[in-house]
Amino acid sequence: MRWTVLFSLLAATPAFASDRVLFPINTLAFESALSGTPLTRRSDSAQFADLAPAEQAQLVYGSAGANGQLLLANMTLVAPSGMAIVMMERLEGLTSAVDCAGETDGELSVTWNSREAYDQALKQWSWVNEEATLQFLLVVNHDGCGPDAERVAYR
Repeated sequence: MRWTVLFSLLAATPAFASDRVLFPINTLAFESALSGTPLTRRSDSAQFADLAPAEQAQLVYGSAGANGQLLLANMTLVAPSGMAIVMMERLEGLTSAVDCAGETDGELSVTWNSREAYDQALKQWSWVNEEATLQFLLVVNHDGCGPDAERVAYR
């Protein structure tokens, strides 16, 4: 059985325009490196909490610099007009597939790894069905979802 949710592509923009390109760093891996604790599978309940749309999101980018230095950019994303944000990279343990093959029509398909994960997503995101104007940004960094090594926002 598949539990799938579709989103529409909002826009694809370069992560950083300069002589040196910074690439997305998974925020969970970044937090693990900062804390010095190994990156392990989080409990479903911890991941379910990340389904809740937030007013802002952390975006981390990095690249190797000269002489073994690491260049980092740690940014806070605040969506326009107070739109809520969900970072897909924080939900990877809850999904079994993310398909952006519908890139020409701007759709993203998420397949959840369990009925419980699907139900939790519906519970957290059901408010968008209350009015046609309600929406949130789903920020994705998956192969096939936009240009390589760039985050893409769907709504």
